[in-house]
Amino acid sequence: MVPDSLPMASLDKSISLLMAVVKDSGRRPFSAISAEVGLPAPTAYRIAAALKKRGLLMNGQRGYYVAGRTLHDLGWRASAKEVATAACRPVLRELSRQTDATIHLGVLEDDMVTYIAKVSVTEDDLFTREGMQLEAYCSAIGKMLLSGLPDAVLQRYLASGPFYKLTDNTIADPTRLTRELCRIKKDGFAIDDAEVDPDLHCLAVRLVEEPIPLAMSIAYRRGGSNAADLLPHLAKLRKCAQTLRPLLSRCLVPIE
Repeated sequence: MVPDSLPMASLDKSISLLMAVVKDSGRRPFSAISAEVGLPAPTAYRIAAALKKRGLLMNGQRGYYVAGRTLHDLGWRASAKEVATAACRPVLRELSRQTDATIHLGVLEDDMVTYIAKVSVTEDDLFTREGMQLEAYCSAIGKMLLSGLPDAVLQRYLASGPFYKLTDNTIADPTRLTRELCRIKKDGFAIDDAEVDPDLHCLAVRLVEEPIPLAMSIAYRRGGSNAADLLPHLAKLRKCAQTLRPLLSRCLVPIE
């Protein structure tokens, strides 16, 4: 049973735990955070239950907590990007473990892709980083999200060129790009076949369109390979997306 109020003696511990969860942004399981704060597991979970009851925390993936919606009413203005990143990170980490690849979560902003999460269970040599932006027309996440734009918006984007070739494989011709985006919309996945970097290959699927357009990708940087080498991972990528969609639907409920 969740108590209606927390004893004053536990107030400091409760605040410390809440701050630690918010700061962690979904990187570690709750058990690791509570241990770092110095709380026994039973105490930590009792506090978390009380904080969850008041909307200060909410469940992410199993074993994880993320900041709750009530924090907005208290002046904590986490963006939808921050909420999505915290909720998705544990699931992305598991996909990285399964595929031995780097996993990206990205959003379409001002015709560019912003990487809001980059997760790899092993050290990688990719140039990408969280907060970095890339052109949408030549990245897997970007093309995935472009393919979901309304026709009028997409036509304005295609007319906004010129699009420059970053590698020999970059699709810079608007007509070819239109055909590729139609293929992506039909098949439900996008490929970056060394279009940004000669050794970078990515495979992406869409997550959600509202309240922000999100997509995720798996990426390898390997010379001598090609994007077709990623296709065996498509089923795992889609399964991960199916896991994340209901989680995101809970986390990204618009605030009235």
